[in-house]
Amino acid sequence: MRLIVCNTLRASSLALLIGLATCASGQTHHGPRLGAGISTINAGQFFQWTGQAKFGLLAGYSLDNKLNDQISILWELLYASKGSLVRNAQIEQTVRTSLNYVEMPLMLKVSMNKDPQGLFLSAGGIFGYLVNGRQRTTQSGQELSNVEFDLSENNRRAQVLLAIGLGYELDHFEVELRGENSITPFDALLRQQNLTIGLHFTYRFHPKPEVDEDDESDAYYP
Repeated sequence: MRLIVCNTLRASSLALLIGLATCASGQTHHGPRLGAGISTINAGQFFQWTGQAKFGLLAGYSLDNKLNDQISILWELLYASKGSLVRNAQIEQTVRTSLNYVEMPLMLKVSMNKDPQGLFLSAGGIFGYLVNGRQRTTQSGQELSNVEFDLSENNRRAQVLLAIGLGYELDHFEVELRGENSITPFDALLRQQNLTIGLHFTYRFHPKPEVDEDDESDAYYP
């Protein structure tokens, strides 16, 4: 399992480096991405909500490599907070599970118009790696336990997710509503999976327009 995780990390890092190289070549819109979402942990039911919603934040960077006016590839590197919130009203007990991931989404983005501005759909996969986690239990307002997960011997810190999104872009700004569900359980026995619905905001720097060499030489040598 560790070998698979290492190979997947190398492949994801290579993909991100390719995206950064493309960005440097001036062919890509890019910028910071911030967002907030609600998440839960289900027992393997794909896109099925369980229990209460846990609020979490995400932050990172997004590269939008346009293949043409309607289709582009999204490369992202994000730090996202997920988990679950379970309340037992009868005994007034709350269990909050917090899971923090580094994620590398790779998404296909399709504009709904010939003009690249406006509505778009997105779909793709996400590789995530669990950085840390904590579970806090309270009852009647009193803390019963607050335990940080020991990940030193955990071989299931990596997960793969499927994601779909609907968004709108206008000039430098982009907003996207994205749902994602893991397809590789992070618990070998309980077969639990992460489900998150988030609202993402991105500010995009546009690539510099290409300058024709003849025009540039004319500008310097009239």
